[in-house]
Amino acid sequence: MSETVIPHLGPCFAAFPGAVMHLSPGGRVMESNGQLERELGKAIIGERFSEIIDAVQPRYAKYTLETMPYMVPD
Repeated sequence: MSETVIPHLGPCFAAFPGAVMHLSPGGRVMESNGQLERELGKAIIGERFSEIIDAVQPRYAKYTLETMPYMVPD
């Protein structure tokens, strides 16, 4: 379990295999179950979610284009 996990999310979210985050009204990550941190290899608490996504988007866009071409709009 990541050190960035905050117990407020509860055990069901902590054990969930996908990324679970609690965002502030301003879009900053307040809590996380640690899955996204493991994927990115860095802490995300306090970061703006939009900046996290912008930073990793090219990696996932390339993956989507290569593995799921039907997801690309005509």
